[in-house]
Amino acid sequence: IHLIKNTKGNEHARVLEVMDKPRSSKSAADVELIIDLMKKRGSVAFAEEMADRYATEAKSAFNKHFPGLRNADAFEAAIEFFAKKRTV
Repeated sequence: IHLIKNTKGNEHARVLEVMDKPRSSKSAADVELIIDLMKKRGSVAFAEEMADRYATEAKSAFNKHFPGLRNADAFEAAIEFFAKKRTV
């Protein structure tokens, strides 16, 4: 959605065209195009920022609802793992 909102003209039309294809019909070039555009248009950075924000909120909510839970650090580590930055 971020990418769609941050493209215009032919680039926007191409993104929509690729996204409209069934997964099995997308070529390696289609996927590469989308990933490259996501990097250029800030979509990857946006997703990383959102993941960090949600991880922080999740840890806060976890600690609020389960104060003093034994092994809480393991649960926080799991939250961090699932929100960890991935390389694209």
